[in-house]
Amino acid sequence: MFTVYENLLPKHIFDNLHDRLCDEPGWKFDNKSDKSKENEYGLTFWYKELKDDELFAKTLFEKICEITDKKFTLLRVYANGQTYGLSGDLHFDDSRPDAYTFLYYTNPRWLLQWGGSTIFAEIPNPVQNKLTLPTMKGDISKANVEHFLPKPNTGLLYKSNVTHAGLEPTRHCKELRITVSYKLLLE
Repeated sequence: MFTVYENLLPKHIFDNLHDRLCDEPGWKFDNKSDKSKENEYGLTFWYKELKDDELFAKTLFEKICEITDKKFTLLRVYANGQTYGLSGDLHFDDSRPDAYTFLYYTNPRWLLQWGGSTIFAEIPNPVQNKLTLPTMKGDISKANVEHFLPKPNTGLLYKSNVTHAGLEPTRHCKELRITVSYKLLLE
């Protein structure tokens, strides 16, 4: 369901990345995984737009194209922030067959007991339209589910029509779980 890419940035750049994301202004507490009208009371978590940040919108985007050996158009790039109790909803990003998502884990360290997995589900015969949850009416008992624990300086590439959710860290984690999400279209 996803491909893993490790050690995306050189150590000297990656080592300060998480602190830079946390310390710079621009965070808003208004992001939802599923922005459809049916989910107007869905779970909210932290969000930061990165389209004007050269490191993310240019340098890392070019690295993503290089390591995946794909030519993408960048549609959006932003950071998600989650703490204990701020889980994402199951959703998919884009139904177009040539749409991809690259999810980059920025925390400098991550402990197993902190949880915070990203889960992915392939659900047979889902009932869905553009932005509704396929899991609400699909047969979850037959779903193929995989998860990925946050791993520093690592990214995942997956088709944007795959159902997924970023789960919150456990009570043991005292840090902001930050992922940078790239919405991409294959050229």
